[in-house]
Amino acid sequence: EFAARQLVDTAYITRAAADYLRCLVEKPHHVLGGKGTYTAELRHQWGIETILSELPDSPAWAAQVDLRPGQKNRADHRHHAIDAIVVALTDQSRLQKLSKLYKTGESGAELLPWDGFRNSVVDSVKTINVSHHVQRKVTGALHEETIYGPVREKTIRGEIVQRPGEFVVRKPLESLTQPMIEEIRDPIIRKLVLDRLAEFKVTAGKKSVGGIPKEVWAKPLLMKSGIPVKKVRLVKRDETIRQIRDGAYVKPGSTHHLCIFEYTEKGKKKRDAVFVTMLEAVQRIKERKPIISRVHPEKPEARFIMSLSRGEVILGPKTGAQLMVFNTAASTQGQIYFHLHTDARPAAERQKYAVKANSMSRDGRKVTVDPLGRIRWAND
Repeated sequence: EFAARQLVDTAYITRAAADYLRCLVEKPHHVLGGKGTYTAELRHQWGIETILSELPDSPAWAAQVDLRPGQKNRADHRHHAIDAIVVALTDQSRLQKLSKLYKTGESGAELLPWDGFRNSVVDSVKTINVSHHVQRKVTGALHEETIYGPVREKTIRGEIVQRPGEFVVRKPLESLTQPMIEEIRDPIIRKLVLDRLAEFKVTAGKKSVGGIPKEVWAKPLLMKSGIPVKKVRLVKRDETIRQIRDGAYVKPGSTHHLCIFEYTEKGKKKRDAVFVTMLEAVQRIKERKPIISRVHPEKPEARFIMSLSRGEVILGPKTGAQLMVFNTAASTQGQIYFHLHTDARPAAERQKYAVKANSMSRDGRKVTVDPLGRIRWAND
C-alpha cells in the first residue's frame, strides 16, 4: 500500500509541475512529464549509464559499484546531472522512436541526439562541481542524556578540589557490562560484584566477551549490613565533559564548527584547530557573543585562517586540487574528516580523508560552490 500511494503521489506531482511549466513557456506542448522508465531506457540506449564508473578521475570505490543493466550509479552525486541531460533531450519524437524500437527490436543508434554524444556528456560531467548544503544552524542535541557527577579529592592543604578529567555516573546492576566492572569506584562494591560474577563463572575486564547473564542478578546483592546494592558508581575519564550547572556535568553533543588558526612557534609556522560544540555555540548565543570567534582562546596573537561548518567545501585540504566537503571532527584526537564532493553514499560508507590542522595543505582554501557549480573564494 505504501509503494502504491507513493506512485500515485509522484504521478500527481508530475502532472501539477507540468501544468505549471506550460504556463511559463511559449510552446506548452513541448512540456512532457515522462516516466522514469523512459529516462532509464534512453540512458541505457545512449550508453551513458556507466560513465561515472569509467571516468579517469573516479575514485576506486566508484569503479567498484556493481550495476545491473539499466541501473544508474547512485554512489556519485553527478547521476542527477546525467538524468537532467536525458530529460532535457527527451521530446515526443524521441519517445515515439523508442516505442518503435520496442516493437521492431532494432538498434537504438537513431535515438542518439548527435554524433559523439557520449563523449560530450563525459566532457560535461568532468567539469561538474557538486554544491552542498552548509549546516550552520544551532539545532539538535546539545549534549548526551547522561548526567555525570564530579570526582573530588582532598589536597595536602585540606582543600576539596575536582579531579581533572574524572567523573562518576550511576548504573543499575542489570545494565553493567564486563568491561565496566573495573570502573566501579567503590572497592567494596567492586569486590561484591566480582564475587557474584565468579559464582556464575563470568569473567570481568576490558577484553572479556560473552556478556553478563540476567540470572546473575536474580538474587539481591547484599552488603554486610544487609542493604541491597541496586546501582553502582562508575568512574568515567573524559576531557570533553563540561559542567552545565552546579554538580551536574554532561558530555557535549556534536561539533557545530571548528576554527583554524596559524601562529609562529620557534620560528616555524604551525596551525591549530579550536573545536566548538553545539552546547558551546548555544552558550555564545545566550551571552550575545559571535558564534564564530576569530580570536584563539589561548593564543590571541594567532592569525585566523578559516572556520568550517558541516557541508562547507575546501579546495585541496590534502595534496592535490580536489574539492572536499567537511564531514565531522574528533576533537580529542584533533582529526578533521573530509569526503569527496561527489561521494553520495551513506555517511557510514563514505571514504573519509583525515587531516589535522597542522598537516592540512597550506595551499588549501575554503570555497563556496553555488547551485550552478561555480567556485568562489570564501574569504573567511
